[in-house]
Amino acid sequence: MLGIATGCLLPPAPFLSFYHSIFIAAMVLLIVAGIFFSHPVRFGSFFILGIVCILQTEARETAFYAALPQDGAILDKGCFGAQALTGAVATGKGHYAGVVHIDTLRAGDGRLIVVNKDAKALFCSKVQAGMRITGTALFLLPQACRNPGGFNEFALMRANRLWGTLMVDSLATGALEITILDKINTAVRKAEAAALDCVKNNEYRAILQASVSGENTLLSAPTRTLLINAGIYHLIAISGFNLAVLIGFVFAIFLPVPVGRNVKVIVSIALVWWYVSFTGPIPSLVRAAIMTTIMLAATLFQRKNYALNALGIAGILWLCFAPLSLFNPSYQLSFAATFGLIAFYPVIGKWSLSSKCAPVDRFVVTPLWAALTVSLAAFILTAPILVY
Repeated sequence: MLGIATGCLLPPAPFLSFYHSIFIAAMVLLIVAGIFFSHPVRFGSFFILGIVCILQTEARETAFYAALPQDGAILDKGCFGAQALTGAVATGKGHYAGVVHIDTLRAGDGRLIVVNKDAKALFCSKVQAGMRITGTALFLLPQACRNPGGFNEFALMRANRLWGTLMVDSLATGALEITILDKINTAVRKAEAAALDCVKNNEYRAILQASVSGENTLLSAPTRTLLINAGIYHLIAISGFNLAVLIGFVFAIFLPVPVGRNVKVIVSIALVWWYVSFTGPIPSLVRAAIMTTIMLAATLFQRKNYALNALGIAGILWLCFAPLSLFNPSYQLSFAATFGLIAFYPVIGKWSLSSKCAPVDRFVVTPLWAALTVSLAAFILTAPILVY
């Protein structure tokens, strides 16, 4: 984290020719640190890796945006070819939103504008994940906040490795590139839709869908506002709780089956990463998936698992993929809350309250106190971020 923060203060251009050398040097330092268990060397190698990751990201952005016209946020309408990375969901405004990988986008005069970049896309019709798309569109550059405290679209899209917004005017869909995983996801979504159809109340159905698959676009504005004002909007966020339920379901299914624990662990890890592909790379879910994988894998090799180490590895891997997520509130809150639970709950949980009545303590005081201490442990580290 310190390396990424330091890298943001350095100009990226002077380091362009040294990226590979610096990266190799940092990897060698990591190997040396692992062999000799040298904490200073380990810290230094991670510090250098953080600087390299952020400088490389900023250099790519600088080169990309410097080649684009700077006279406005909307570029000329052009022809594009792309592949849908996610299925398009209704936005409630007559459009469908999704994420695409743009192979090529050319301006009206034939100039090549975008090559091999991920972008948010707004469609006029529904598009399935994996579908090839061609047509005409406008490419919108992300906008930084114009007023203090305003919404910073540029920072949000940078943190999610999206380079702009593709406003699709007309499109033609090609063959759908279907894999076995796509078939499984489609079957599960159909089963999910059939189950949700049994819920007659639209608001309840939207909350259940958001809690299971992460698609919260069907939540009405009053319900969304109610959840936010009540401070419980996080309850419908996809996170480690979903994985805990999934793993518990796996172990329950295998309970009457005479298989070893290792088989259950391997199946659980496979289902965890399937669920990540099903919902998409949500930061809180990816963090939980990496932590869960490390802690379950430790049992395969009969090693003791350490939650703080697993959390650290999850944070490092995510920052290597998207270093600018460090400045994203969702990343900060997700990891801060988890760190608070790991570091402070064992301490706070030792505190006890007593009503001097055994039945009341067992069935009322103890459960309520446990729930309160869990919330307090998470709140200790998230409070400064929320206040800021």
